[in-house]
Amino acid sequence: MKKIYLLFTCLFFTFIIIKAQVNYSFSASSGTYISISGGTSPTLLPNQNGPDSDEGFANGLPIGFSFTYNGTAYTTIGVSANGFAYFGSGGLSYASNTFTNNLTSGQDNTVRPIIAPLWDDLDLQANANLQFTTSGSAPNRIFTLQWANVKWTYSGTSAAISFQLKLFETTGVIQFIYNQEAGALTGSASASIGLTTSATGPGAFLSLQNATTSPTKTATINVKPATGQIYTFTPLSGCSSTPTSGTSSSNFATACSNQAFTLSLTGQTSATGIGVQWQRSNTGANTWTNIIGATTAIVTTSQTVDSDYRC
Repeated sequence: MKKIYLLFTCLFFTFIIIKAQVNYSFSASSGTYISISGGTSPTLLPNQNGPDSDEGFANGLPIGFSFTYNGTAYTTIGVSANGFAYFGSGGLSYASNTFTNNLTSGQDNTVRPIIAPLWDDLDLQANANLQFTTSGSAPNRIFTLQWANVKWTYSGTSAAISFQLKLFETTGVIQFIYNQEAGALTGSASASIGLTTSATGPGAFLSLQNATTSPTKTATINVKPATGQIYTFTPLSGCSSTPTSGTSSSNFATACSNQAFTLSLTGQTSATGIGVQWQRSNTGANTWTNIIGATTAIVTTSQTVDSDYRC
């Protein structure tokens, strides 16, 4: 029989992963849309699916300061004519498909995370309608990226909407601001408005369901936001105290070689962003290695030698 030894108090390590979630609160308000004056129009690179004003993009625009998004600092941002910006290290390319909006899994992780004021199959009409500028002085500078006089969708005959993305230096706040234009929505208008992490899948995005003054979350949008509509995303504060570590236990004190037994963790803090990893070591050796796949509070494992376990 091989003995099972437990460190009865689960250890709390600092490898807790928080970036799988979009760590922002959301609010809606009304204000004033002020068009950029004297901004810079980036050189839009071509895309296989259409002309620059319709499908073009620009990688690596200077923000003008270090902006922290979901815990990571960035000094540059990319932009697509189709109503979204991105912080990914690789950026878009000629082969990218950007007209299909998909905050859940759209674009790969060299482009994500994505910030989408109005991601749909848009048309700028002219490259100069995309501009950016950085205003104010440190540490309260504001980066503004503007899509002006946009057709929504590309098949429209005149501009339907203008909108801006704003990044605030010190607070890390993100704002989307809108201005209705006279043109009608055309085709299968179905925009996404929201944020993503660098990952994909459930929990890796925050998406608005409608474009009203009090939208709920998750869906596509086919109604113009009101002129002066502001959507604000504010970073959530970090933990204010150390999580409770909990207590580990086993359903057996000894087990035959390769016999399955259960390790359990109880009394620990359970909250978004807190992960679990069980580890083992030969008894007394204090050389810990992760048990592959043992990332839940209750796991089943086995052993061939006397072992210590911790969480």
